Amino acid sequence: MKIKNNILIKVYNSDIIDGIVLIPNSVTSIDSYAFNNCTTLTSIVIPNSVISIGYGSFYNCTSLTSIVIPNSVISIGSSAFHNCTSLTSITYNGSKYSDINEVINIINNSKALLL
Repeated sequence: MKIKNNILIKVYNSDIIDGIVLIPNSVTSIDSYAFNNCTTLTSIVIPNSVISIGYGSFYNCTSLTSIVIPNSVISIGSSAFHNCTSLTSITYNGSKYSDINEVINIINNSKALLL
């Protein structure tokens, strides 16, 4: 795992144990393509310290089935979950969703209201 200035730059398949990777609480941002092609990743809980998820962050994580996104996240880049074909369980703000695009719209539209 590569982290620089509290930005998660890259996660490698070797960082994933039993389908899970632990993101340190010091991370405030997940960089573009940080999890690109992490095909063994099945589940992730993003810590409350994270405020942004970059473009294509989880691109092609084809085994990812569930994700928990905290209230602290105020922006998600386009195609952040592109080709996450197994993703069916998304929890955001205590509510469960099955469509990641619905969650992205909720988060990004809420941010627009804050500006």
